[in-house]
Amino acid sequence: MARDALSAAGLILVFLLPLAAILMPFVKRDPVKVLFFSILAQAIAIIAATWIITRKRGVPWSKLGWRGNGHMAAIGIGVGVAIFLLVQLLGWLFAIQSGSGSTNGLFAGAMTQQRSLYTLPALLLASGILAPLSEELFFRGVLYTGLSNSFGSAIGIMVSSAIFTVLHGDFSLAALLIFIAGIVFALLYKKSGSLMVPIIAHGVHNLLTTLAAFMLMG
Repeated sequence: MARDALSAAGLILVFLLPLAAILMPFVKRDPVKVLFFSILAQAIAIIAATWIITRKRGVPWSKLGWRGNGHMAAIGIGVGVAIFLLVQLLGWLFAIQSGSGSTNGLFAGAMTQQRSLYTLPALLLASGILAPLSEELFFRGVLYTGLSNSFGSAIGIMVSSAIFTVLHGDFSLAALLIFIAGIVFALLYKKSGSLMVPIIAHGVHNLLTTLAAFMLMG
């Protein structure tokens, strides 16, 4: 229910603040480490909060939809590639650039300010695995599910996608692309009943975006 989504959001903050305090001493003003440990803390907080909420409600973890097969993986990969190509095309046609304070802007900043042997692996791990796993678990598995159970799937899709967009911190025209991606991920979850499909699609999109940006900044 919607109350579970709010409870999860509160628990995420409860976990996130001390985790940030614990992990921040390791970053030493290194932008790549700041980004990586921030996303790691986010992932740990979301997984812990979701586990507590589902356990409290007596909902099996598997109920969130972790099943998957080759067909679902292929759909996720295909959609991820399609979103990446669409975003690149629209960005080129309309000269859309992410805001400097957005998630994409922070990744770009980390690439330009700090280049070392661990830069690309760290950013790929953060963008391609940690971020998609934690974000899809919360925005689709918890938030969309809670809202759709209370207000219907259309409201669940639109509101969860809007919050997904706002929390990416991008208030440029690129926010529209993030919102559309959020809708696509929610529809993938709704149609497949599995979190694995939007996780894979989200991960593939992020991996391709990170690799493309890294090569362009060469």
